[in-house]
Amino acid sequence: QPSLFGLPPNIERVIQQANSNSITNQLKTMATADVAEGGWDRERLSGQLQPLLQLWQTLTTGTSALKQSKGEAGKRAGALPVDSFVSMEADAAHRVVLMVNTALEAV
Repeated sequence: QPSLFGLPPNIERVIQQANSNSITNQLKTMATADVAEGGWDRERLSGQLQPLLQLWQTLTTGTSALKQSKGEAGKRAGALPVDSFVSMEADAAHRVVLMVNTALEAV
């Protein structure tokens, strides 16, 4: 009960937001220092990300996850609102997977 301590009811959200901002600032500082120190080294980055790249390749090989979406999420006539919602969320998730795949292929 945050009110017992004189805190606002949404104090957990405020703390999460403050922590998120702190971590974001630390990551920005690290990225800036790293680039300033040695410049952008694509080979070094690729070497550091190699385990992740191999895992992604293993996960996506032989699956239909990377095929283009039909983009018909929620457009079926007479579909229940819940079905439309689930379909649209699945389509959004598919777009995220495609974006991640494109980014990882660029490395």
